Amino acid sequence: MRIPTAQTAALGAAVLFGTLLLSFAACTPRERSAVQDAPDSVPEYVFEVDSELLGDTVLIDGAAIALAPPRGWEAVDDATRAMVEAQIQESVAAGPISGTLLELFVDADSGSALTLMRLDGGLSPREIGAALAQAEGAEKAVFRHAGLEIVQVRTVADQAAAFSLVTRVDQQSDALLLQYVVAQTAEQQTMRAVESSIGSLSVQ
Repeated sequence: MRIPTAQTAALGAAVLFGTLLLSFAACTPRERSAVQDAPDSVPEYVFEVDSELLGDTVLIDGAAIALAPPRGWEAVDDATRAMVEAQIQESVAAGPISGTLLELFVDADSGSALTLMRLDGGLSPREIGAALAQAEGAEKAVFRHAGLEIVQVRTVADQAAAFSLVTRVDQQSDALLLQYVVAQTAEQQTMRAVESSIGSLSVQ
């Protein structure tokens, strides 16, 4: 029973990722280029990290960052990963950017998932965040944490909330997307685990 549930959660994360990128594709080049990356007053966020709610810290290959997923959120097997990668490539094939799956963790019990992507196309986190924030009911915030400027967009789709965090390690790097998809039926402790996981993010 656990494997089909995990595959469903993983596929759901891939579909939601593709839906968000489609909203980016609908944004015109003029709208995207209007977003500035000039320094401004960006608040520093402090997250309450409860290590009891986290799994082991993972170094994300090819991204120069590390973080700990929520406890119980396991990396998918090779077959599920291949399925998700195929779904993502199909979703973004006609869009202005492409994404490379770096890691995917799922919680088979709640249907929640954490997707980590490297986004190609030379676009900045603010450009990507501004486009994602055009989704109906989206809420956007820009903050600094662990030496990174992070654009966070919260959206709700298909009975799940998605927290999309877009950042990059330096100005020469491609943007990184960390997307936590949390089922609406998830317990409050799951949200505390997500906060702890974000707070565990560090640059390597």
